[in-house]
Amino acid sequence: MRIFSYLCTMIKYNEIPQWWAVCQQTSCPRSGECLRYQAFTQIPDGVRSWPSVLPQAAKEGGCPCFVTSERLKMARGFGEIKDKVRARDVRMAIRLKLTEYLGSKGSYYRYKDGEKLLSPEQQRWILDLLESYGCPTENFFNQFEEAYVFQGVL
Repeated sequence: MRIFSYLCTMIKYNEIPQWWAVCQQTSCPRSGECLRYQAFTQIPDGVRSWPSVLPQAAKEGGCPCFVTSERLKMARGFGEIKDKVRARDVRMAIRLKLTEYLGSKGSYYRYKDGEKLLSPEQQRWILDLLESYGCPTENFFNQFEEAYVFQGVL
């Protein structure tokens, strides 16, 4: 079982990950709320192949490949920690934990600079970290936007 995740602010053909399986089941009662089906509708006529969910995936009780088309509130960028935290040792500890949580020093800066969007779960983790050190959390993130999350288990 593999779990994938990819973010997109609008469903556009060129932003659908090429590894992400779409669903062509027009008769599915949940097609109107399924991101896989909505992504399928964005694939142009000239495209000849694409990974897809097979019809037998839908079983009694639902489809295990269903992904909601609900957009999530994502954060883009965050402020300087030194502006929020005066104590240098606390600031360094927070930054070290953030870097570890976000994957690497490069990832830390891509999230901080707003190149990558922070999911609601990531936002909560970061705010919890700041609160655990007694730091202010209001207006920590630079801006918010809604985005689709191309994720699922296949």
